Amino acid sequence: MITRRGFLRHSVAFSAGAALAPILTGCGADNALTLRIQLLNRSLPLRLIGQFRKSLPTGNRLAVVPEAQLAQIFDLLKTWQTIAQGEEVNQPWWNQIPVVGKPLPSPANLVSLGDVWLKSAIKQNFIQPFREVEQWQGWDNLPTPWQNVVRRNGEGHYDGQGEIWGAPYRWGNTLIAYHQDALRSLKWTPQDWGDLWHPDLRDRLTVINQPREIIGLTLKKLGYSYNTPDLNAVPELLPELKKLAQQIKFYSSTHYLQPLVIKDAWVAVGWSSDILPLMRQHPQIKAVVPASGTARWVDLWVKPQGTNNPALDPLLQQWVEFYWQNPSAQNITLNTSGTSPILLTRDRSTLPPDLQDQPLRLPPAEVIENSEFLLPLPDSTGQQYEEFWRAMRTANLHTTSPS
Repeated sequence: MITRRGFLRHSVAFSAGAALAPILTGCGADNALTLRIQLLNRSLPLRLIGQFRKSLPTGNRLAVVPEAQLAQIFDLLKTWQTIAQGEEVNQPWWNQIPVVGKPLPSPANLVSLGDVWLKSAIKQNFIQPFREVEQWQGWDNLPTPWQNVVRRNGEGHYDGQGEIWGAPYRWGNTLIAYHQDALRSLKWTPQDWGDLWHPDLRDRLTVINQPREIIGLTLKKLGYSYNTPDLNAVPELLPELKKLAQQIKFYSSTHYLQPLVIKDAWVAVGWSSDILPLMRQHPQIKAVVPASGTARWVDLWVKPQGTNNPALDPLLQQWVEFYWQNPSAQNITLNTSGTSPILLTRDRSTLPPDLQDQPLRLPPAEVIENSEFLLPLPDSTGQQYEEFWRAMRTANLHTTSPS
């Protein structure tokens, strides 16, 4: 199942207001070490990358290459592995178009990946686990759920005793967004998942076209976990999904917010990485983290398979630790649409004023406690999701935009 991490997280703005072009910086001796980073475009502030460059030991260099979508980075992981095995490469479609194509980047030492890609990357041997990361400065400042989500077995499933396959550096939530002007006459705004079933929202709701998210929020509304392994064990689930379907005007993972902006829809369910930038452009759009808890996503640094170079290990560690430092954590949180998990272990009264009252970026502790990562589920559960999703959608035949 492809999620937003495959398509959408290219809308985050830099503090500098510019997209990141390929960067190669640092002093250049012939024997200089070059740390190569492949990341999601606009996912880190340019100024922060510049600060890291200045911290490099003399003679070392930094090469930062952006990609518009995490799906492209995942494809690069596959391509690099294919090349390493001496096999012929079928390049992605964006490299096959002469006008917009670009040379295949050299294998990176670290790449940015979303947590939902982790299982596939591990299972297909695209990445390798981190060694001794628990001793790195900043690991202990990650909240336990953010440490646990990257502990996986060789099949990519969560394992509390498993190896560590990623270094979390920013995260976000699934939110409820609403058009303030559209709801003003109702003197009511949504606060939790149950509000999506409100009679006034019939045919006024848009949602992301993602079964794990929509069935998951319904489970949450009923008091169950997003990661419930047996949907058939929740007898009230399907009736609730069919009721929710009557509220939904539009399913799409790419265009679900446009109807909200023009008041064709009044409420939308979507990802913070889409909604927070929209709120800056359209002040009438407001949002809330559901009080009973929501789904979380997290961006990770992961190590491509076959890129080991012991001489680069100190620089690789320096890069990861840099983004676990408090100033970097604040910079990421203030200047991108993601939040650094490091800030969750800080006393909020010590944070800058701009961060102390940010409930969408730093929700109340009880909301964070009740929220969950979408963990890999058994194949049998995936089949149940397909069956329940079809049954829900036949109760509402509105058009769904591609992806």
